[in-house]
Amino acid sequence: MEMMNIHTKLFTDTRARLGVPTLSALGYGAAALRKVTRHDLPRHIRHYTHESYLEYLTRIAPEHTTSNGVLGLKIHWTQYRDNLLRRGDDAGFWRAPVTWVLIRRDNDVRQAISFVRAQQTNRWHSDMPGHGVATYDERAIADALSEIRHNYGDWNEYFADTGAEPVHLTYESLVANPQHAIDAVLDALGEPRVVVPPPTMKPVSDEVNDEWEKLFRSSGRA
Repeated sequence: MEMMNIHTKLFTDTRARLGVPTLSALGYGAAALRKVTRHDLPRHIRHYTHESYLEYLTRIAPEHTTSNGVLGLKIHWTQYRDNLLRRGDDAGFWRAPVTWVLIRRDNDVRQAISFVRAQQTNRWHSDMPGHGVATYDERAIADALSEIRHNYGDWNEYFADTGAEPVHLTYESLVANPQHAIDAVLDALGEPRVVVPPPTMKPVSDEVNDEWEKLFRSSGRA
């Protein structure tokens, strides 16, 4: 679960249920401004007190830990950097052995295109209906591609600095053979292999992605 993404409905619902994290002074100011302007302003981790955010992380852990004691979290570099590293913490916060699984795409141009389409339609996975029609935006794709490549570089630098050796998977291999990918993760965890059921979600890319990729690569910005 993407429990460290403060922009999701999952976070909003969990925060309402647990009562943490609580707003900081900056957060109260943003909430007041939101009421006045009636605009849904972007959230930032600084909108919550650090102590209450750490309590949030502590309390979600048992809810998402499996019976054999494994807590799995999906996290993007910017979330890890802003929500933990820059606030003096890291994945060792839970005081448990950490196994990193780095998933990246061989075709990062397609990743950038998928990101831009998701932003425009608010359809982030196949179970979401989304809205509107996406429009090709070369600059937005180029910006997303730059961000993606920088984030991969930051992950690699972090792993090199900390000596961590993540399990490396690609999106393409995960889609092509989920069983093989999960086997690699279970082996790294020292857990017995299990038969993986068919995935419930499907890739959302289609001929629009194909056309956008052709246009973007022809622009020379790939």
